[in-house]
Amino acid sequence: MRQALQQCIEALRKAVVLLAGAGVHAPAFGPDEAYEAVSDAIAAAQAALDAPQPEPVAWLYTTHKYRGLSETRVSVPWDHEFTETPLFAAPPDVSAMVAERDALLALNDGLSEENANLDKTIDELEASKSRLIEQLEKNGALMGEAADRIDALLHERDAAFKMSRCECGSDEACANLAKLLAENDALQQDAARIDWIARQDLQDLSMGIVIDAPHDGDYYVRGDNNVPGYGPTFRAAIDAAMSGEQK
Repeated sequence: MRQALQQCIEALRKAVVLLAGAGVHAPAFGPDEAYEAVSDAIAAAQAALDAPQPEPVAWLYTTHKYRGLSETRVSVPWDHEFTETPLFAAPPDVSAMVAERDALLALNDGLSEENANLDKTIDELEASKSRLIEQLEKNGALMGEAADRIDALLHERDAAFKMSRCECGSDEACANLAKLLAENDALQQDAARIDWIARQDLQDLSMGIVIDAPHDGDYYVRGDNNVPGYGPTFRAAIDAAMSGEQK
């Protein structure tokens, strides 16, 4: 920039010499006004050239692959074809944009973690669904067995009624009736157990056999009140769960 200004002054000085000669040898052309204007331009350019130059606020270093900004002038390997450009205006303040970028990156990290947690929750829900379906299938099989047993007891009851009216002695009829009453009582108890199972929330109802834990080898039944019942038989475990619910 200073070099160009110096060249401009040199050219103006040559022009002012020509104008001075024209003023002497060809005053009819009126070169005085042009002479004064060129002289003023030379003085202004020289004043600008002599004025103290401001200190750069930063330095820009560039190559065909690199672009860097430094607040101080640095020594660079010029054989690498760096271009050094002084900057007389402060670089723009990008701290707000940097803060916003960091906030967005943090938000992205948080969303990625939340997405991973959602994937884990979905996997856990799928596993719980599979276990629930398996337990419902087991419960259905147990209820089917209970229904078959009730049908068999009802059949035995009917047979006992028929036997009580057959040609047998009064003692035998009384014995058949007592047996029938006992079986009827057992049927009522089984019906109460099935009614209790039907009232439970099937998602919370669980049953099975205890293995390698307290009550090992016992049946267990847990209703939707989360009170477990244990017993040597499935019926006893249901009775214990029903009894625990009533307390």
